[in-house]
Amino acid sequence: MPLKLLLDENLRNAGLWLAIQTRNAAEPQPLNVIRVGDEGTPPCRTPDPDLIQWAATHDRVLISRDKSTLPRHLQNYLASGETSPGIVLLPEGMRISNTVELLFLIAFITEATEWANACRWTQ
Repeated sequence: MPLKLLLDENLRNAGLWLAIQTRNAAEPQPLNVIRVGDEGTPPCRTPDPDLIQWAATHDRVLISRDKSTLPRHLQNYLASGETSPGIVLLPEGMRISNTVELLFLIAFITEATEWANACRWTQ
């Protein structure tokens, strides 16, 4: 079953969202991705602990560029006995086309167990 993704507000780039929607239109099975700040999701500026909780409650892997605080907040969240679908941290400056390809690979090629309760950096 494909993984569901949640893009952090630092990935609310209109170009990225357009690229995802364009690719989804061409795919037999579209990427199940939503963005922080969209209807039905946490609002922009949601504190990291609340964002991690929301992603876990909705079984979505959190995709972000926030290397400075998310790893620590996930560690605290897990230490409290909770579980998480995981966090994927993207590098700054990654091309939109590479980002879209990576999101599809994460969702359709990897298994949930590869990300669960982990914060992983990509390159």
